[in-house]
Amino acid sequence: MPRTTAAPSKRTNPTTAQRWPNKASAVADEVQIRLATISKRAAEIDARHARIDTLASMAVDAVKSGNALLAQQLAMDIQRASLAARQHAVDVRSEAQAASDVLARARRGEYDA
Repeated sequence: MPRTTAAPSKRTNPTTAQRWPNKASAVADEVQIRLATISKRAAEIDARHARIDTLASMAVDAVKSGNALLAQQLAMDIQRASLAARQHAVDVRSEAQAASDVLARARRGEYDA
């Protein structure tokens, strides 16, 4: 009796990258936008902290030279710059939470229309 060969099995895994489904693609796009926003805000925080460092150095120089009024003004500038940096940190935290929420909803199969 002749021996028959079994038909080659179909591959279940694609050999090339496949296009994402529309809903998953939209989720990825939204998360990518939020991550870009987080990156921008983090750069702003870094700039604020650099400004705070400069102001602090100027305040030390003012104290050393005995210029109490300038030192006080610089301390107030430091306080304002610190407040702005904290606000940017809150914005970053909010964006990160929003991105996390989008991914969690997608994982549960809940997509925004």
